[in-house]
Amino acid sequence: MTSVVLDDTMRGCVERLLRCLHDPLECKVMGQARLRELMFTVLRGPQADVLRALVEQHGQFARISASLNHLHEHYTEPLNVETLARCANMSASTFHEHFKRSTLLSPVQYLKRLRLLKAQQLLLGRGWAWPRWRIGWGTRAPRSSAASTSATSSAIQGMSERREGVE
Repeated sequence: MTSVVLDDTMRGCVERLLRCLHDPLECKVMGQARLRELMFTVLRGPQADVLRALVEQHGQFARISASLNHLHEHYTEPLNVETLARCANMSASTFHEHFKRSTLLSPVQYLKRLRLLKAQQLLLGRGWAWPRWRIGWGTRAPRSSAASTSATSSAIQGMSERREGVE
């Protein structure tokens, strides 16, 4: 969801991999080498410690990963920090701290961005009219949603109208 800055080394590595994927001969000859190069670059990058801990299933990152899996599987349902903290076997305050350290977002911010991304995918992929995305997304009555989603709703409505040819 949230990423680190893409430096020149990583950008070059990803570009080589993408070019490779578009050329069948290069893909056959260089594909595995390009993947190894990407893994090498990632494991030497700024998030290498986080990735190693996650792969090794050690520490807080692996526990946060369990809550992220739950969040991605249940994003359409109403969720709260306490539920996600239980998935990670942490207290709510400890979970919040480690979640933000791992994702650079609070759990609520992460969930909002995930729901927006999924809504955008539905709008663009299925051509749904804009209000329909809110049905069944774990959102409740508009209580504070007017303040937090007015700009988002406008953007989504604008995407929908552009898709339908209305401008």
